[in-house]
Amino acid sequence: MCRHPRTFVALALTLLSARLGHAETPNAAGHWDGAIHAPFGDVRVALDLAVDDTGRLKGTFTNPSEQIAGLPFASVAIDGRSVNLELKTAPMQGFKGTLSVDGRSMSGEFLVSVYGVPFEMTRTGDARFEAAPKSARIDRALEGTWRGSLDSQAMTLTLTNHPDNTATGTWGLDGGVQIPIAITVQAPTVTIGSTVTRETYTGTFDAASGEIVGTFKEGTTEVPLTFRRR
Repeated sequence: MCRHPRTFVALALTLLSARLGHAETPNAAGHWDGAIHAPFGDVRVALDLAVDDTGRLKGTFTNPSEQIAGLPFASVAIDGRSVNLELKTAPMQGFKGTLSVDGRSMSGEFLVSVYGVPFEMTRTGDARFEAAPKSARIDRALEGTWRGSLDSQAMTLTLTNHPDNTATGTWGLDGGVQIPIAITVQAPTVTIGSTVTRETYTGTFDAASGEIVGTFKEGTTEVPLTFRRR
């Protein structure tokens, strides 16, 4: 027999309130489909959010109309039902939204610098992340970190060989995210492409000078780009 019924009832209510509070905080992990409601019309986009092996939040952004597939977010922050997703682009872009109570939808503003337009997303399943592309093993002289300048912005290229005779690489502007790339080498030509964005690069490797001299291409735009050993 309980000698302190009021204490027992208070404790039960506290536990019930905690459980209800937890239930009202949905998990944002998953694959999300929806649209950014831009002034010129809807832009279909997708988001993928999950917790990685280290317990940190990660996510990617897909915009088929811009040939962007799985661009990593620079920052993923979720506080209760508030979601903030930041893309390291110029100008800065990102999503600032709120999850519905049932966790099935998300809405808010897609921000470009200080300007915002509405967006709406619906969870349609589990998060989908593509594995980084693997290429054939490259010459050891190409391994390592390279630096270049693209439109006056510093850019980093990293090429790595692995024990299974494959190679992987990433590139990106300083301060932005590093994007996985595929590498093809037919000496002395080095060709780089990305499954994430539409940019490509073709250059000539000169071991004596420690340079890869070539052309960076995005759509119909082509600009010279030289990478030098860091």
